[in-house]
Amino acid sequence: MLIILGLWSVGWLAGLAAIAFGVVLLKFGFILWQLEWYKTTANKNVALLETLSAILFLSLTAIALLPAPLN
Repeated sequence: MLIILGLWSVGWLAGLAAIAFGVVLLKFGFILWQLEWYKTTANKNVALLETLSAILFLSLTAIALLPAPLN
């Protein structure tokens, strides 16, 4: 998270893109924190976690990559 915050503060990473990468890091952190649950839970729970995080990441990334409006 500190790397993402550093890249955002320098201006190398847009705000929404930084949030999108934060979502990915939070998902991996959750998996590492609850590794035993992740290994033993039903496949539908893993698929739900992966699908929701992927949709959220894709949505944030797509919005972050939209061109600026021309005024």
